[in-house]
Amino acid sequence: MRENYTGPIAISRVVNNAEVKITDSQGNLIYRTQALGGQVIWDGNDYNGQRAKTGVYLVLASNEDGSVTCVGKIMMVN
Repeated sequence: MRENYTGPIAISRVVNNAEVKITDSQGNLIYRTQALGGQVIWDGNDYNGQRAKTGVYLVLASNEDGSVTCVGKIMMVN
């Protein structure tokens, strides 16, 4: 994500109803939600409403029994 982009970040091809966690590179939880229709929308903010800092963020998703998982990365530039 570029420094002047302020819109939503869509993460697609996620298992429907999967639990999705976004962490920083140290593993600190930044955001948690549930996928709807195989997609997740993130506003780029942490739980405190602060814009995520410049860095690489990991997207971790899994279904209820953990049999289907996916991992992705998002690069934020602020």
